[in-house]
Amino acid sequence: MSAYGYSGRIKSIISQIEGTDEGDTKTKKSTVIHREKQPAARFSILYKLTILTVLVIITVISVVVGVVIQKEKKTGYAVMEEKAVIIAYGLARSVLDFLIDPDFYSSTMRRREVIGFNIAPAFQENALTSGIMYIKLYDKNNQIVYSCGQIDQSVRSVPRFTVDLRTSSKKYQFSKYHIQKNTEEVSFVTALNNFADDIKRDGISETGFRKLLYTILNLEDNLYNIAYPVMPADARRHTGLIHIGVSQKNSNNQIVEIVADILKMAFFALIFGIILALIFAVLFTHPIRKVTASLIAVSKGNLDQYIRHKSRDEIGVLTWNFNYMTAELREKEKMRDRFGKAVSEEIMDVMMSGSLELGGEDKNVTMLFSDIRGFTALAGNQTPGEVLKMLNDYFTLMEDIVKKNMGVIDKYVGDEIMAIFGAVSENQDSAENACRTAVEMILALEELNTSRENEQKPPIRIGIGINSGVVTAGMLGSRNRMNYTVIGDTVNMASRLCDAAGTRGTNPIVIAEGTYQQVKDFVLVRSGTLLAVKGKNVPVPVYELIGVIAREKSNQVKLGISNAETVRTDGKEGEARQYERLTVTKKIDAFFRQINSNKNHGITEFADFSYSGLKFLSARSAAIGEYIELKMHMDDYLIRFIVQCRRCKEVSPEVFDFGCQFVTISGHDLRLLASLFIQMPEKQKQ
Repeated sequence: MSAYGYSGRIKSIISQIEGTDEGDTKTKKSTVIHREKQPAARFSILYKLTILTVLVIITVISVVVGVVIQKEKKTGYAVMEEKAVIIAYGLARSVLDFLIDPDFYSSTMRRREVIGFNIAPAFQENALTSGIMYIKLYDKNNQIVYSCGQIDQSVRSVPRFTVDLRTSSKKYQFSKYHIQKNTEEVSFVTALNNFADDIKRDGISETGFRKLLYTILNLEDNLYNIAYPVMPADARRHTGLIHIGVSQKNSNNQIVEIVADILKMAFFALIFGIILALIFAVLFTHPIRKVTASLIAVSKGNLDQYIRHKSRDEIGVLTWNFNYMTAELREKEKMRDRFGKAVSEEIMDVMMSGSLELGGEDKNVTMLFSDIRGFTALAGNQTPGEVLKMLNDYFTLMEDIVKKNMGVIDKYVGDEIMAIFGAVSENQDSAENACRTAVEMILALEELNTSRENEQKPPIRIGIGINSGVVTAGMLGSRNRMNYTVIGDTVNMASRLCDAAGTRGTNPIVIAEGTYQQVKDFVLVRSGTLLAVKGKNVPVPVYELIGVIAREKSNQVKLGISNAETVRTDGKEGEARQYERLTVTKKIDAFFRQINSNKNHGITEFADFSYSGLKFLSARSAAIGEYIELKMHMDDYLIRFIVQCRRCKEVSPEVFDFGCQFVTISGHDLRLLASLFIQMPEKQKQ
């Protein structure tokens, strides 16, 4: 049988499970609750707070610089205007007498004398004032009288005086003239390169830094002009005009100075803010990291967690609630552990689910009753203490066997054991599990009797009755005291079969017709006989159970694979084995527990699967040969089965590699697992 044939057989089984025809390409897939991996903290709170602090400081600095620039521009404009007005006012008073003198216009000699001795010195002195680019004097005929300054020859003609002195509140005209050409102006990239060159040559210099700021701030060296009239106090018409050019460069330099000071302070504020943010981030994140580490420990089953944190903020509230939660979980775990000593975990789950109401529901189960033969005579020859020890040893041995075969001990009645298969854990092969339990109980009892004979103690003989059918399962008792149990004719019949087993020459294990029809492919029995049972008008057919086929053979039958069929696993001729291991490609929400423990341990991932067992990884270890129960959560379905740990190897800190063999698993669950785990290699597909 080829690998593809095996996979085809599996796919056929899947289609039957999901209610579709064989070969249907639109097969409905079961929804699986994935166990997500813990997300990694790629961008921690520490970095977030630091970056947030830096962004806040940069934003504040940008806003402050913008406000300062706008404010300084307005202030600079007012300062330029005021400076120009003061100079123009003084010059206008000094030349007024000359411009109203008729000789100034009629005599060329007089004109030159006045300009040389009176006008030129005063104008040249004021032209040396910082920021003054030129000073020009015009007479009443708008003819230039005198001009001086830095750009006297290069500047174009000054604008006309357009102020109406009769209606304007201002007696002068102040306006933008043109943009002064700055021979030192460079591009932003050039400024950066020059700044870098300065740093390499002389280190960080004030000049280079200011040039860079000047370029970044994109400041304009505008030239402003004031036209100030020269006129007597009571006149309505001017007798001359004074034009003064004022550069904006001084104002821009002042802005650069202020921005440079702000940036220096901002740099130290940024460093201080980053340090402060790191300190606060560490203070904030330290308790959060402690809570995270403790939560991880709790998720792995370690409830002994306590966080010391006394802050009066939300983190303090968080840690208090975490401590409260772990304390409640520890108390609940203690109660569960103590309660688990009295009842099985499955029944305890039902009772702790909160649905403790009288009544029940009909379920199809398999009942197993076991009774010690000749117990009265056996107990009469021993002291009460010896009888109690004998029963405790016997019950402990038998309970482990029942548990590992997915059975539930309902109660002990004297020397009798009442076990249920399929009442609490549904979707299991309850009849097969009960038969395996009975055979293993007989084998275990033989070993126990061997040790008892060595101690000169009488052997223990038992009879086991098994019956399958419908029972009523639920809470029985009063409203103040109740127990989970099952009742019905199926229970009574199993008890009657137990009474007949091992007597009158019959085998120690007797099973009913209904049980045999469910397990006939997996068991060996003697020919069926009729047995007269109390409460029945006619004899009932029963079978004496001799043995059960091996688990691997049973699983092969459930998957429809015979012993003669082999499967190639690597595509090479002549290399084959009895079964194919399927690579696991699904993530399933799963956990395991020791059958004598109530603590669940998470399963990280599954490695591979076959009909004889599976592999998985977990953070908790188990002993070799130990029986453990696996639980896998599906959409609305829970797979539960028992495996035996055959290998538990530590591959890394807190990671153990398990290799387990199936002890009990239903055919339905086996096929469902195959449908989840199957993966066809590319070579085999071709």
